[in-house]
Amino acid sequence: MSAATTDVLAELAALIATGELTVLISATYPIEQVQEAYTALAGRHPREPLTFRQEGLGSL
Repeated sequence: MSAATTDVLAELAALIATGELTVLISATYPIEQVQEAYTALAGRHPREPLTFRQEGLGSL
């Protein structure tokens, strides 16, 4: 947590934007399917995180 400062997050975001850092994501679920996501997570433990998306917000 000590590394979770705005400066560090900005640097990570810049590295992702330039393609120098890749973040692997196991699966993406619409926020309405949060229960399904937790069920999938309970059955296995992926190394990559799950993400949720809110329709209408566009890509983050």
